[in-house]
Amino acid sequence: MSNATNFFERQDDARRNTSWLVALFSVAVALVILALSVPLFLNGRVQEGLVVGGVVGAVVLLASGFRLLQLRGGGRVVAEGLGGRLLPASTRDAGERRLLNVVEEMALASGVPAPPVYVMDDEMQINAFAAGLRPEDAVLGFTEGCMRRLPRDELQGVVAHEFSHIKHGDMRLNIRLMGLIFGLMALVYLGWTIIRIGFHSAAMARKKEDAGGLALVLPGLALVVVGGVGAFFGSLLKAMVSRQREYLADASAVQYTRNPAGIANALRRLGGVGSSVKHKNASESSHMFFGRGVSSLFATHPPIEKRVNAIDPGGQWTSGKLPPEPEIQLESRGVQSVPTAGASGFVGHAAVAAAQATTARVQDAVGDAADDLLGAVASVFAILALEDEDPPDIPLRDLADRGLQQVADEASRLLPRMSRLQVDDRLPFLEHALPVMAGLSESQYHRIREAILAMIERDGGVTLLEAATGRMLIGRLDRRFRGHADPKRNRSSAQLRGPINVLLRGLAEAGHPGDPAAQLALSQQQSARLGFGFEVEGPTPRVRELDEALARLSRLEPEASARLGELAVVFVEADGVVQVEERELLALVGAALDLSIKPGLDLGAG
Repeated sequence: MSNATNFFERQDDARRNTSWLVALFSVAVALVILALSVPLFLNGRVQEGLVVGGVVGAVVLLASGFRLLQLRGGGRVVAEGLGGRLLPASTRDAGERRLLNVVEEMALASGVPAPPVYVMDDEMQINAFAAGLRPEDAVLGFTEGCMRRLPRDELQGVVAHEFSHIKHGDMRLNIRLMGLIFGLMALVYLGWTIIRIGFHSAAMARKKEDAGGLALVLPGLALVVVGGVGAFFGSLLKAMVSRQREYLADASAVQYTRNPAGIANALRRLGGVGSSVKHKNASESSHMFFGRGVSSLFATHPPIEKRVNAIDPGGQWTSGKLPPEPEIQLESRGVQSVPTAGASGFVGHAAVAAAQATTARVQDAVGDAADDLLGAVASVFAILALEDEDPPDIPLRDLADRGLQQVADEASRLLPRMSRLQVDDRLPFLEHALPVMAGLSESQYHRIREAILAMIERDGGVTLLEAATGRMLIGRLDRRFRGHADPKRNRSSAQLRGPINVLLRGLAEAGHPGDPAAQLALSQQQSARLGFGFEVEGPTPRVRELDEALARLSRLEPEASARLGELAVVFVEADGVVQVEERELLALVGAALDLSIKPGLDLGAG
């Protein structure tokens, strides 16, 4: 297998190693609890042993939960805490424009929505990070040196590496491990507290010739020793897990770019230039960075030479003769070049050309309408007004009645521009505008959210684009502003057969009204191949029925959700043509199931 094509094998190795390490971590936590209970069991004090085990387990879980709550801040908090500056979409700086374009390109290649991008000014060494617990609150951060000193293909490699961390949930995994380690350390703190109480009690009782206080010292010492040993090995395993995820991200960068030299040369250059970040908060976020910050047993990154060798076996890992640092030319806005390989197969040249054409058409039609917060919010309302059965100025009047006069005025001003958008460009534009709304305050968001959902429902009917907008709004922004916990995703496909049947029926007939039975039979065969089935007979579901079915399917277990998302793409691409309504339905499915799914075909073309 060639060096350029064995990245899937390296990804499998990294995932397998991570699974073993996480299992060992869980065993280590269990052993800590048992270590304090087993001596009592061996002495026949079973009830006391169960009590001790229960108390110790509760301390670990409660402390871990407390720490997880502290670490739930979104990626924006991390980026701003490191001195990051949000890059505006309308920037005319050549380096910033190139970076934003590369982020859009890797979003297309990886199938992950493009997150906000921050730059750490005056940090001239090469480094980058991804932060946030979920894709919807993730951000990417880059040092100024990374943005300006890397040639374009190397910058693509670094950006693709960070997209892998977002796509594979590395940030959430790392936060959970940090929480468990804190729980183990809580045993140490508790032990020291008990020891101090014991010595204090012994000193107070010495006058009475009573040494009972010393009886607390041994249990306290046991907690310190066992908790400390557990935290030590927990930290060691956490570092080992982090190193495996770095290997996975490097291999994924090769997958997304199909260019091993890009990420390998970026690592070589990092080895020569350095990766240190001067900001005072950098050390506590070292596990998030592209380049490692410490070299020890607890290092969160493998040595650069090992990472380069994994990508380019037998190659030189030192910087050597690398391409010179670039003179950056101002690029036009949007996707410039995307590799032919995508996250779930291939992003063909047609899809790349389609992305470039869409960007150009949107720019020609609406310019920079959604680059600022007010413009993004008003643009969403303007497009929804165009979807309404009434003339668009009528639903916009409702905004003024809700105390949103400034938004209503801006939406009215933008309405002629939005009306110039082609119908098939409205969804890509909304996908760009909705994340900008993350800049709203919490009180502003609640008012805007209520107004958007009311506008969707005002005419009594719901279009696919309206339903997708509502789901994207709830999926991407509700967790951030409303603090909603994720629904329990523990329902099997057998338990949700009814809503699955509704969705598959809608997918089979989307873009093909009145499709003959032969097409439905083909769709039935495709669904059976991925472990699903649906009834050929039955009425075509309406949009509201599809939306309600997807609301129930948000409880579907993750593995089944992923297969259902894959099947959705298979359905819409079955005839080699992706219609506008099919792409909107995919957006609705992805938002409801918390998946990043996009067809690889151009709109309306095979």
